[in-house]
Amino acid sequence: MKRIHLIILTLAFILFVFLAYDFFKGRHISEHYVFEGSSENWKVTSTFTSKGEKNGQSRVIIEYIGNDTSLTSVNNWYLEGNGFGTGGGDQTLQEKKIIKTTDYYDFPHKHSDQQSFSIEWLDQQEEFTLYQNTTAE
Repeated sequence: MKRIHLIILTLAFILFVFLAYDFFKGRHISEHYVFEGSSENWKVTSTFTSKGEKNGQSRVIIEYIGNDTSLTSVNNWYLEGNGFGTGGGDQTLQEKKIIKTTDYYDFPHKHSDQQSFSIEWLDQQEEFTLYQNTTAE
């Protein structure tokens, strides 16, 4: 009976140490930010979810809302936030959209209330600002 108690106490201690380590490293902290913006031809939603103090994931959804039904790809696009940037070149639209998800490790997120976006397709180019949507969660 004493052996079972010792095993249970040892497991409880190991669990306590792991949870304390996780807490002090800040990995339990998670914040979610949503940015939205649009132009005549494009609508962009950018999300960033922090996973602790230095890890996170961004997701960018670029949707074509223009009138050219034959458009199938873009030349390049770029999204810039506070201390980070992401983009792509020569990408094909899937159902009028481009979706890019990126994981960040050992990257301290710097919060901002806006991001800038630029895109080129065919012989056209647009630039606009995405603003934080404080009502989205």
